[in-house]
Amino acid sequence: MTLPKITVYDTASRKKVPLLVDGATELSMYSCGPTVYQRIHIGNARSFVTPMAFVRYLRFWGIPVRYVSNITDINDKIYTAAAAQGMASDELARTAAQWYVDDTSDLGLGRPDEEPRATDWVAQMIALIDELIERGFAYESKGDVYFRVNRYREYGKLSNRQLDQMIEGSRDDLEGGDKENALDFALWKATKAGEDTSWDSPWGKGRPGWHIECSAMGEHLLGESFDVHGGGIDLMFPHHENEVAQSRAAGRPFARVWMHYGMLEIGGGKMSKSEGNIQTLREVLDAWPASTVLLLFYSASYRNPLAFGDDALEEAQASGQRITEALRRSERYLGSVETRNAGDPTFVDSSRYWEGLHEALQDDFNVPMAMSELFGLVHDLNTAVNEHATPQIVRDLRTAIIEFCDVFGLTGLMPQAVDLTDEVRDLLSEREAARSRKDFDESDRIRDVLAEMGYVVRDTKDGADVVQSDEAAAEVAAAGEAD
Repeated sequence: MTLPKITVYDTASRKKVPLLVDGATELSMYSCGPTVYQRIHIGNARSFVTPMAFVRYLRFWGIPVRYVSNITDINDKIYTAAAAQGMASDELARTAAQWYVDDTSDLGLGRPDEEPRATDWVAQMIALIDELIERGFAYESKGDVYFRVNRYREYGKLSNRQLDQMIEGSRDDLEGGDKENALDFALWKATKAGEDTSWDSPWGKGRPGWHIECSAMGEHLLGESFDVHGGGIDLMFPHHENEVAQSRAAGRPFARVWMHYGMLEIGGGKMSKSEGNIQTLREVLDAWPASTVLLLFYSASYRNPLAFGDDALEEAQASGQRITEALRRSERYLGSVETRNAGDPTFVDSSRYWEGLHEALQDDFNVPMAMSELFGLVHDLNTAVNEHATPQIVRDLRTAIIEFCDVFGLTGLMPQAVDLTDEVRDLLSEREAARSRKDFDESDRIRDVLAEMGYVVRDTKDGADVVQSDEAAAEVAAAGEAD
């Protein structure tokens, strides 16, 4: 199979580059996961959805992908949150990690191939730190170990930051040791008061710093050189900058391409815990279908900010209803036509309808453009049904839409059979009899009764069709779109 020429925007080079190197037949990818001390908010979920959707599309093409996303279960935030709740830090981390897995699994995109937890890889982190000390890129100070930033001459290149910007953005402080340079960052932190978990090391009891986790786990699970490293744009500095520095200082090529995902915004500002404007993913999924949440994420380029709120979710839900109703109408049409024309061929070829979708997705994973192409297919499908097109055309269009939905985890948009009670079936039979004898007043009365029971009846040339009442708006939208 000829692999597609996919390009992505590489943050490091600040240009679009080929995703696959010449001759490559598989891809390796690492993306930073959450620090687990509470339920993740809906903004964090974008860093789960983007790479998972990307990987699913690559696999749809038949490209083997090994995808790793870590879980940080060693961190200052975990100690602080655990102490505030009067519980052990490792217990909180385990609980919050399970919340993360449960909540993101409910999005319906599957899981990464590996989800390493930092606590399982401390030995590898210690070995990497020791190697950096031997190479002269790190030093011990009062039980802490720091990376010598001034020894790594390309520091700041990934994030394109100047010295004063990097000092201002650095998250490491001087507590527990003395740095040679304000920008030096912690590779190992000595155990401090109130921290209830620690590991033995050549420098005394302590724990690894945040940045060394991803360098150690990435190289051990994907190799010293791998294709893509992803993560939220807020991690580019200092986290990703520090990953690059420590890995390459140790002689590892590390990631070839960097993909960064934009932030969610509320009222024009970033969603964050410090701003107090967060909603957890669990809260959002309890209120909205997973397909609606995914459609919201797909409405903007993964690199751009994304406005979040009820209005945006309602718009995404309406978009999903348009897809559902088009699939329902086409299913009904094919059933009636193929019943009348026994022996109609069932061969399906959706490839020509994927051309516009592929063109968008292979250009820096432009999902919003692909969604625009998808709704063009939805319009074409409604038109084909309205104009009584051949079953082959309807079937191929419908299949392309279903395939796209499957790739992007939108299977919740597939039409569900309406569960009709005996009472509803009896009413439908009475209504059909009334229509046969042209008693339209009685027919309308029964339709009103059914509406009160939660069912919407629409008359077609092939008979009455019944849907749940909350899909009425989708019917109207689809009918108007096809005009």
